[in-house]
Amino acid sequence: MIKTHTRGIWALMAACVILVACSHRDTPVSSGEDRSPDSRQVSAPVAKSAHRAGLKANSLEEAQVHIKKADELAQQGLLERALMSYTKAIELDPESSEAFNNRGSIYLGMGRYENAISDFDKALLLNPRLPIVYRNRGAAYFQKGLYQEALRDFEKALELDPMDGEARGGRGNALFQLGSYEEAIAEYSRALELNPLSPLLYRNRGFAHAQKGDYARALADLTKLVEMTPNSALGYENRARIYYVQGDYEKALEDLEKAQSLGLKVQPELLERLRRSR
Repeated sequence: MIKTHTRGIWALMAACVILVACSHRDTPVSSGEDRSPDSRQVSAPVAKSAHRAGLKANSLEEAQVHIKKADELAQQGLLERALMSYTKAIELDPESSEAFNNRGSIYLGMGRYENAISDFDKALLLNPRLPIVYRNRGAAYFQKGLYQEALRDFEKALELDPMDGEARGGRGNALFQLGSYEEAIAEYSRALELNPLSPLLYRNRGFAHAQKGDYARALADLTKLVEMTPNSALGYENRARIYYVQGDYEKALEDLEKAQSLGLKVQPELLERLRRSR
């Protein structure tokens, strides 16, 4: 049956939004470019320059070849092979924050959160000025249920890049899980200013409104979600929950039937109960 707006239901849905960047790079570098630290890299610059000077140029070039190959494999969903290529790149260039971040992103996508956090830690030791790594580590902490740690990392990412819409969405998710629904709504709204085409942000803001009992605003956001993803069964199912708690069983039934037609499994007895309640 459809459940009412307990925190657990909305929290579970909101937990599914984090987007992992698998192929972003801290500093895009071609195989022929100098790999000396740029002005952003502040950790042990003298030692790092000396170390890099001692590395053979062909090893750095080969590392970049493996990173590019791993990026392509990740895009194809061949995660185990991508891991192998990133690992090879790290062996060739153990000071590549790019390779550590990207391998950590693969671990994150595979649910191997401890491995992911370890790689993100190493990337940040090499370059502590990379907002995407803080965002990715925040995502890993979030998936482990460590919401305060996730919040700190999302906030650090935003300190470095206030225009990072994904970090804003991530901060909203962490605030949601911590019960700060008003702050979460404000953060989702800021994220939507940066990324107005994100259906996930409308969905999560709608959940936050519902958690506060503001079903009118929740319904508006989830209707926007349905409009943006008309072929998504979950969009209709999510909106049906709001109609249900409002007592509008006819519209809840209509949305659930639509979701069913799009492939969502709905218990027949639930549909029949709603038909009788109209």
